[in-house]
Amino acid sequence: YHSTVRTQYDQYGRGIGRWDVEDRHTTTTYVPAEGGPVTQQIATNSLGWTTTTTLEPAWGSVLSSVDFNGKRTDTTYDGLGRRTAVWLPGRDRDGGYVATVDLFDGRLRARQKQAPDASVGDARVVTDTHYDSAGRAWKTTKPYAMSGAPGTGFVVPRPPDYSGAE
Repeated sequence: YHSTVRTQYDQYGRGIGRWDVEDRHTTTTYVPAEGGPVTQQIATNSLGWTTTTTLEPAWGSVLSSVDFNGKRTDTTYDGLGRRTAVWLPGRDRDGGYVATVDLFDGRLRARQKQAPDASVGDARVVTDTHYDSAGRAWKTTKPYAMSGAPGTGFVVPRPPDYSGAE
C-alpha cells in the first residue's frame, strides 16, 4: 500500500497535524487548546498561510472565517442554530456593498481605482493607470495605501515630509 496522508491527533481526537503525499505539513490550532468548548480554529499550511475560523461554541458552527488573503466571511444563526444570513467578502453587514470607486479621465479611460483597505480602518488602496500621448496605457502602479475612505476625487500621492532631521 501507499500512504497518501498522515494525520496527528491531540488528546481529544482532533486533527492537529496533517502531512500529504509530498510531506507538506499543515497544522491546526484550537482555542482553547485544552478543555472546551472550542471557539476558534487556526489552520496554517506548509507555506505559512493562515486561515482563522471563529466557531459558535453551542453548535460548533462557523461564525466567521478569515482566509489567508484577509478576506472575511460572516454567518449568523437563529436561536435553534439554523443559518439565517451569510456576508461574503466585499459585503458589509448592513446589506450594502463595500464602496470601490473607479475614476475616469476626460476620454473615459480608467485613471484610478480606490478600494477600502480591509486590514486598516479608514484607509484605502489606490491603483493608478497612466497613458501616453497616443492614449495607450503605459504604466499601472502597484497598489498603495492612503488614509481616508474611497472618494470621488483623485488621490495624488505625496512623498513624506523630509524637512526634519534624517
